[in-house]
Amino acid sequence: MSFREGDKESTSLVAKSAVKFCDALRWRQMRTALLPSGWRSPQQVAMIRASTKDRTQPWTVAELRASLPQPLDRKEWKLTASDKPGDAKLAIDGRIDTRCTTGTSQKPGQWFQVEISKEATITGLQLDGGKSKNDYPRGYKVEISSDGQQWKEVASGKGSNAVTDVQFPATKAKFVRITQTGAVGGLYWSIHELNIFSSNGTPVASAGAAGPSGR
Repeated sequence: MSFREGDKESTSLVAKSAVKFCDALRWRQMRTALLPSGWRSPQQVAMIRASTKDRTQPWTVAELRASLPQPLDRKEWKLTASDKPGDAKLAIDGRIDTRCTTGTSQKPGQWFQVEISKEATITGLQLDGGKSKNDYPRGYKVEISSDGQQWKEVASGKGSNAVTDVQFPATKAKFVRITQTGAVGGLYWSIHELNIFSSNGTPVASAGAAGPSGR
């Protein structure tokens, strides 16, 4: 675009274009930095763009953080598991070098269950396998419940690397159960850190420094 010095209309258009470019660049950077990989789908980007199409000012870091799914506070969670239930607490101790593990090869029916402190609207979870990079679930289903008796399946799939991100439509729950549906010989199912995300939860620092791990 060419314009004469002092042409206010042209200058305004250029300024607005620059703001939009910086806004888009900032969102792309923040999305990559702050969102788990499972929350970066084209559909979600399109939804956010549609809901904010009338915005003219750049986003602040605080606003971007507030708009993302937030990890629930894990302090009062009650944990149970089908295998080695005494080690279940290691999945939420804030240390990436400790883990909850089955101690046996992965097979269908192994499960890990969380009772959160109070019912919340949740939208996903993340299983971080830390340095046990091959101990991701070969198959899984996620179920939620309000009473620990009646269960509803909200997601299923297969892990493919050390970090398994699972997303599902926002729903109220007090109990979350992850069940292994796959099998692989010679590899455990390990969870070094587990986070459950709420669309209206309170942000909490949830990860510790990486450290040594392994059988």
